[in-house]
Amino acid sequence: MATINEINGWSLDRCNEELGAAGQYSLHNDVSEAREAVVAMLTEYGIVRPIQVTVYWDRSDWENQGWAYRAKYRNDREESGSLCASELHGAIDEACAILGIDEHAVEFAVSNDEGGYAIWSLPQ
Repeated sequence: MATINEINGWSLDRCNEELGAAGQYSLHNDVSEAREAVVAMLTEYGIVRPIQVTVYWDRSDWENQGWAYRAKYRNDREESGSLCASELHGAIDEACAILGIDEHAVEFAVSNDEGGYAIWSLPQ
């Protein structure tokens, strides 16, 4: 199953093929709109909405520290990536935008420990 990051790298043809395979023949001519349509379609089917998101200060590379996110999906799928934000709340907003989550509809638990992190889980 594709993650949001993977879909953001798809070509226009690939997006239109995926939409067509699902019976949504829209034939977009703008790759950004086509990617958004694929993400919206998969979200509607409950495929790409993460069940948990963690935003944290990534110290794994001391030469290249910064904000990052990790998203967990059903079926043990995970996605992660770096963020450009300079502070935690900006990193949360950026992660939500990347993952297609309405940041105003979810509430992250925030901590300043270990450089700062925030966690959100889909209600059970």
